[in-house]
Amino acid sequence: MTDTLVVAATAPQQADRARLLRYVQLALLVIAAGAIFPMLYLRQVYQGTMLHAMDISEVQLGVLYSLLGTAFMFSYLPSGWIADRLSPRFLISFSLIGTGLLGLVYATLPPYATLVWIFVGFGITCGLTFWAALLKRVRMIALADEQGRFFGVLDGGRGLVEASLATVAIALFAWTVNHGQSEATGLRHVIHLYAF
Repeated sequence: MTDTLVVAATAPQQADRARLLRYVQLALLVIAAGAIFPMLYLRQVYQGTMLHAMDISEVQLGVLYSLLGTAFMFSYLPSGWIADRLSPRFLISFSLIGTGLLGLVYATLPPYATLVWIFVGFGITCGLTFWAALLKRVRMIALADEQGRFFGVLDGGRGLVEASLATVAIALFAWTVNHGQSEATGLRHVIHLYAF
């Protein structure tokens, strides 16, 4: 009788622990989704600084973003196939580490030829190996009656993470420039923030 009571008492605790684990995993996925993409789109806020610091033209910057878009276009289709064959945890980890490492090279403000490879690399790490794996992992951790809620939290939370990081990045950039350092140094700090 005592064993039955112990088992009955631990079942709700195990269910609560499993629920907490699912929500912690969702929070980590939201942070990953909100943190991986902003570095790719620094042009939206820092275009003038990027052109000057990297010594590239608007046309060259446009080519870089065209390459990124092309890489995304060609990588999204096979990304689902890859996500079905490899562990989403592995793919997400690979994507985050790969994007971070590319970001560290990006922060050196390299020459245009290197930027071409960085942007193609971003297309692979964020398009081919990240997005489909992210969606699959969210679907895996959500129960049948939680799918809509989990995907809603993913989308809304991702925006919140992006906005929070953008606020910190702008403040860091402004602080750097206001303390006598160059805009290029401020851009490096912003890229480092997103890379890490």
